[in-house]
Amino acid sequence: MGISKILVVGATGHIGTFVTKASAQLGHPTFALVRPATAGPDSSKKELIESFKASGITILEVNRLNPQLFLSSILFCLVKFSKDRTWYASLQN
Repeated sequence: MGISKILVVGATGHIGTFVTKASAQLGHPTFALVRPATAGPDSSKKELIESFKASGITILEVNRLNPQLFLSSILFCLVKFSKDRTWYASLQN
């Protein structure tokens, strides 16, 4: 069995921080789903986000207040994880 890609929702929360770091340390391609305000330059979690990036973790910003943008972000995640992307083309029609 190969290495799994891991998407962590709530990556900057108390438990999510540990899960995200552990996933990356174990060699899994790790993606952290965060709100734009959390990833912003004035965020109290800026150092955490930067440490994630330095560890090779991909940061995916998702705006849950804009339903269309939120759905697009989730679809992006699904496409990024999918080996067979043909299903995505059918969603665009």
